Amino acid sequence: MGTSPKHFACNNQETKRLTIDTKVDKRTLHEIYLSSFETAVTKANPYTVMCAYNQVNGEYGAENQYLLNEVLRKQWNWDGVVVTDWGATNSRTQGLLATMDLEMPSCGGVNDKKVEAALESDPELRAQLDESVRRILTLVLKTTTDLPEVEGFDQEAHHQIAREIAHESMVLLKNEQQILPLKREDSIAVFGAFADTPRYQGGGSSHTNPTKVTNTLDALCGYTSNLEFLQGFGIFDEVCDEAALETAKRIAFSKDKVVICAGLPERYETEGIDRTHLSLPAAQITFIEEIAKVNANIVVVLNNGAPIEMPFVSKAKGILEAYLPGQAGGEAIADILFGEVSPSGKLAETFPLQLEHNPSFEHFPGEGYEVSYKEGIYVGYRFYETKQLPVLFPFGHGLTYSEFEYQTLRFRELKSQTKKRLP
Repeated sequence: MGTSPKHFACNNQETKRLTIDTKVDKRTLHEIYLSSFETAVTKANPYTVMCAYNQVNGEYGAENQYLLNEVLRKQWNWDGVVVTDWGATNSRTQGLLATMDLEMPSCGGVNDKKVEAALESDPELRAQLDESVRRILTLVLKTTTDLPEVEGFDQEAHHQIAREIAHESMVLLKNEQQILPLKREDSIAVFGAFADTPRYQGGGSSHTNPTKVTNTLDALCGYTSNLEFLQGFGIFDEVCDEAALETAKRIAFSKDKVVICAGLPERYETEGIDRTHLSLPAAQITFIEEIAKVNANIVVVLNNGAPIEMPFVSKAKGILEAYLPGQAGGEAIADILFGEVSPSGKLAETFPLQLEHNPSFEHFPGEGYEVSYKEGIYVGYRFYETKQLPVLFPFGHGLTYSEFEYQTLRFRELKSQTKKRLP
């Protein structure tokens, strides 16, 4: 079994993703957009790398001489198989010359004939074709010979690992007056469609095949029977059902604490489209604000793949960012809410106060078939700190249930004996 990091590179928008030309300077390209690929390639030596649909500085990903030949092969000294995204080949001969090896899923023989015709007059193409054949056959032999017998796998052990990973990925954003962890003796109201209909994975090609899926409601019931559930709002609702809202308010008024399971529907953030806003469906915001009028002890659990605006942030004493937590996400959420596991996750991104504060807001999605990364290296925390722009939650933020502090910190200067020139 091997891995395939993708999509190489600068495949950062879905709008016109098949044709868009990303204009990016070399410093930004290497420091921001290639650094994670470099770590994966040089540290883990993956079997394959999948190139992107888009162009980077005028060349498509599947035939980009700089990315594939200069960076991937020469600078990173990688000798694995470069594979296209499905249907991403524009010129098979130019792809071969750039060291792209495997066209997927097929060309129906059309590109084969073009390559055959070009071989007659291009010795460099023949040499690159031989190299591609060598790399592909090496991969075939690596994955088909001397393989150990596999008897299957322990599904329960697999599920427990998924549960542990989910624990570590969740971030406690807010815990005012130590509303969390919940106590078993608390009377609790649970609201929200995400409680019993979990969103645990991304959309499109990021769909997974779980062995089983747990939901938050069932997992919470495993900790306490002193719980009352009402869905209150649907996943896609933009307008609250007034009758359901009034019933929810009566339930919430009688409870010690309220857990509201909110989030983004899959169709808001999925392959093939870009988000046009950072808002939750309007019904969810209304619901949270209305429940806060009758019970101040609110915990909001979020299932979403990327930052959202939170106009309700002052109305909730606790906010747990659970992201898209996988098949064991329901149990992991309950474990953290009841303190069986202390949250330890930290934000790997900045949550802005509003969409307009995003560093690429003025340049996205580009003009015509070109997008310029004019923000350069000033993305994420670099942008917000440089601009001194207030944020909702900063990069690296994340609370836990224990308390500690750092004291008497000391730093020692290390002088490097080597100099490295940036590409």
